[in-house]
Amino acid sequence: HPSLKNADLQVQIATLGIAGAKEIPKTNLNLEAGQINTPIFDFRVDAIQSLGNTAANRQRRELAKANVALSESEKMLLQKQIANQVRQHWYQWAYAAEQVRLLQQQRDLYQNVSDKATLQLNAGEINRLDKTLVDNQLLVLNQSLATAELEAQSALTNLRQAAFLNGNFALPANALSEMNLPVAANVANALTEPYRQQVIVNQQETILQKKQLNPEWSFGYFNQSIRPDFNLQGI
Repeated sequence: HPSLKNADLQVQIATLGIAGAKEIPKTNLNLEAGQINTPIFDFRVDAIQSLGNTAANRQRRELAKANVALSESEKMLLQKQIANQVRQHWYQWAYAAEQVRLLQQQRDLYQNVSDKATLQLNAGEINRLDKTLVDNQLLVLNQSLATAELEAQSALTNLRQAAFLNGNFALPANALSEMNLPVAANVANALTEPYRQQVIVNQQETILQKKQLNPEWSFGYFNQSIRPDFNLQGI
């Protein structure tokens, strides 16, 4: 099902977000040249590596995990929604197909009655009015059967579209089984789980925003020459 494939991709994207949650700090390399109280040019080399915000990195990972849980719960809800939609179309088609079957039986029965009425009319056992009444009832059944067949075909088309399937379907025995009500607890939990996960994601985002205000740490090395007398190094 295209919607389920898209949901799988969303889960995969969210899972990749866990690996990319940690920001890799950049390394700064500086080379400076200038004069300090002499006409001779002095040089300075700096190498600074930022350690980043470790608290924010941990929180980004927690946020990524919450997004994975949200994507998985949305996928589960989508599966249940699609299954429910397909089940609805299945029952509609099963009802329409059963209606066609019953009308065919009635039509065949009245066709036999009409054939016998023709013989009785020819034998003088019934009059023309009796034969007309039977034929009218047969005509009504034929019209009802044609309408029911169109409805069954439409229901089958809707079922194929909902399930993204082609081909014909065979109705099993007891196709119109009773649907269980009320909604089971696990179904109710699946319906509300995405909203609960969305709350968790929002909470994790709020915590991340706060932790991003923490200071970032870094360490560095410098080498500076003040010619001709000094060569300074430090960490």
